[in-house]
Amino acid sequence: MQKPKNPEEFTRRYTALMQHYRLEGQKIQARKPHENGDIEQRHYRFKKAVDQTLMLRGSRDFPSRQEYEAFLKKLFVQLNAGRQERLAEEYREDEKDELPINKDIYMY
Repeated sequence: MQKPKNPEEFTRRYTALMQHYRLEGQKIQARKPHENGDIEQRHYRFKKAVDQTLMLRGSRDFPSRQEYEAFLKKLFVQLNAGRQERLAEEYREDEKDELPINKDIYMY
């Protein structure tokens, strides 16, 4: 999260979060979403999964928007099923390393 007036800096809050987890923030260039590999790869894979599932379904038409949304939600659940165990493990790890309560980092 970058400061709007100075895109060279991260906000103090974000910097504090990164320091707490011993991470280093990375910036990407404006209008260059392909540089954000993790997120873009996930988005690409989801789009491919939607395309493949629609081809297997035999039709890209849906009777209503609600049915299309239900289709997408079901696909999200299927794609994320393998990630649930890893996420649960990460949560267990995070509980050991909870964020400190420091009101100063929330002030701008």
